[in-house]
Amino acid sequence: LTPKLRQGSDGVTCTFELWSFNLRTEFQDQADGPNGWSCRREGVADFIRSRRPLIVCVQEATPRMLEFLVSCLGEAEYGWVGTSRSLKPNDEMAGFL
Repeated sequence: LTPKLRQGSDGVTCTFELWSFNLRTEFQDQADGPNGWSCRREGVADFIRSRRPLIVCVQEATPRMLEFLVSCLGEAEYGWVGTSRSLKPNDEMAGFL
């Protein structure tokens, strides 16, 4: 997950992918049916793994969702940080992978 460096006329520039990704909470898993987190989580991990963005900003994530993604993507490549909107443990949050 190294930023891409390229030589420009004004010197070296650094480029990287920064994503914004609404994961859709796992709290509605049953109501969401085939669109629920349990049905999508492997596909989300595969999609991130295929593109390997340097930073992923997430919304509606829970610690359990982010821990799942990190376990699939590899702890050596990704970690997570976030703060729940209610400051209660295990609530939805905005965060970063």
